[in-house]
Amino acid sequence: MLPSIEPIRFQLRVPHAQYPDYFRLYRLLAAPFARKKSLRSTLIGFAVGAVIGASVVAAASYWRLWKSAALTIHTDINSRPVLVEGTPFWICAFAVFVIGVITAALAYVRASRRMIRNMYEASRQEPSDWTMLIGEAGFQTEVQGIVTTVPWHSTNGFHEGATASFLYFNRGLNGFVVPNEAFADSSERTACMAFIKTKVAQK
Repeated sequence: MLPSIEPIRFQLRVPHAQYPDYFRLYRLLAAPFARKKSLRSTLIGFAVGAVIGASVVAAASYWRLWKSAALTIHTDINSRPVLVEGTPFWICAFAVFVIGVITAALAYVRASRRMIRNMYEASRQEPSDWTMLIGEAGFQTEVQGIVTTVPWHSTNGFHEGATASFLYFNRGLNGFVVPNEAFADSSERTACMAFIKTKVAQK
């Protein structure tokens, strides 16, 4: 038996979220994990970079690669090739490395956005509206016959946006988007948001 959240304070019929709000929910869910790992990842990156950099410098100094390294660039069949040697060679090599890292990062961001977009489009093929009950002990949702009950002490955060509000729970792994259209008017929305903020703050 599902835990009771009574007495019920608000009953909402929630329409499907628009893509910007759907995407923002994923950003909110990912933010705590990104912050926890950012410092450690940065330190590890600096350490690995320092080791690799020191190894390259040592090898280049030992074999005198600073002067002997060269790269020939053919810009056109009918033109003379461009010879890059010595220090300019290493500058070009570093530039190529940086461009490669930036390109890989942009490709990852683009792939992540495309994945979220595909998930959103797939969700649009299903019945859009769902029910949300908000009570003194928590909130309860029913999406396609699946009922989920979340006590207030299990919520991890609440964010109120311009076009929708966001509730996330289960250690930040799950969340719901509640568009402004779910409310009958601005007064009901204001009262509901104030109620949720109070409950989340008390958990």
